[in-house]
Amino acid sequence: MAPIADYTPYLSSRSRRRGPVATIAVIQPYIGRSDIISLGGGLPHPDSFPFKSLSFEIETEGGGSETLHVEQTDLLRGLQYGNPKGATELNNWFKGLMKRDHSPPGAFDLLIAGASQDGLAKTLEMLLDEEDSILIEQPTYPATLNILQPLSLHYVPISIDRDGLVPEEIDRTFQNWETDERNKGKRRPRVLYVVPCGQNPSGVNMTLERKLEVYALAQKWDFLIVEDDPYYYLQFTSTHRIPSFLSMDVDARVVRMDSLAKIVSAGIRVGWVTASPALISQLEYHQACSNQHASGIAQALTWTLFKKWGYEGFDAHVEWVWKMYAERGKWFYKACKEELEDKGLGFMEEPQAGMFAWVQLNLPPSTPSTQPLLLTYGAPVKKVLFVPGSACYFDGRPSLHVRASFSMATEANMREGLRRLGEIVKEAKEGKIRVVVGEHGEDTVASVQE
Repeated sequence: MAPIADYTPYLSSRSRRRGPVATIAVIQPYIGRSDIISLGGGLPHPDSFPFKSLSFEIETEGGGSETLHVEQTDLLRGLQYGNPKGATELNNWFKGLMKRDHSPPGAFDLLIAGASQDGLAKTLEMLLDEEDSILIEQPTYPATLNILQPLSLHYVPISIDRDGLVPEEIDRTFQNWETDERNKGKRRPRVLYVVPCGQNPSGVNMTLERKLEVYALAQKWDFLIVEDDPYYYLQFTSTHRIPSFLSMDVDARVVRMDSLAKIVSAGIRVGWVTASPALISQLEYHQACSNQHASGIAQALTWTLFKKWGYEGFDAHVEWVWKMYAERGKWFYKACKEELEDKGLGFMEEPQAGMFAWVQLNLPPSTPSTQPLLLTYGAPVKKVLFVPGSACYFDGRPSLHVRASFSMATEANMREGLRRLGEIVKEAKEGKIRVVVGEHGEDTVASVQE
């Protein structure tokens, strides 16, 4: 198939009405030219900026440290209004990384966002109208559901298993679209949202075989793939990473999110969106009309670090990070097996990437959900906190799963936290605590029986 030439049918009505700011579009070709006296822009004078230098210390091999200084030109550029797509040097560095690690088969462009979630929110705004349909993995990342909630979408859930999304469900969904009463009066989905590596909350990696099947279905049924992949570099493997959807995107139908949050810094808020040049140009309009561009200072810090590291230094740091999380994942899995599975209280699959585990609890069949047990009993009484599984479903359905993070706790605290979770399950099974559902479906509570 030929690459998509016209994205108009895929864009939201808001996005179709967006375009370059008229005045800026007219003067843009002349900005920065040395032969022109510029009285047209609105840049604040740099003398008004009190920041005169910027330095930071990084850890070096062997436990040492080194101080890096942001170059004056980079600092001044970072303090000033900038390009909506990001600082040119950093943008090019990320493009080089994408070429090396994904080898996109067609033309692509890149926009630096305020972390991948910022890019994701703008992308979904660009592609979805209110009451549109969306293919979405089930369970899924809770923050994405928060982004989508105001749109009153028609969610089309696709199950995941140990190998990721189940392609047969996607195919069956489209085959039966017209006859399925749930889809009556609804437009067919034109977007699939997926977290393919270290899926949040399950921790699974979608296999290459599954990705190829899903991409073929995207071609067959003509939908775009929003590939939200912040854990791509946290795959627990010493051989090679599973190729991305971007790497097979011959039709230019993938919009990919990457982030430094999990590998360099969460607070620096730097991520990037990779897609066809046409989609990035459209996304640039959304960026220009909101925060204008990612933080210039954050970009200057990042560029200074990457100039020092190069791709080789980046790789060395990433390897250390994924190995750390792989070890922590093994700690958690071992503790879960001993504190829950061996005692008949719960079960989980070993995480394949990322920092999350999806734990199934062996609660009594009458238990409507883990949420009241965790939030009105587990946290205040047992002093242990997990995310209720219902938070990972678009409809908040009852779930006997919990999402656990192994990113911060010590090995001892992981074990103790799971032991306390096991106590909750055991007490529920023994009838010492029970979940009470209000007459009108109000919030459920856990009560202790004397």
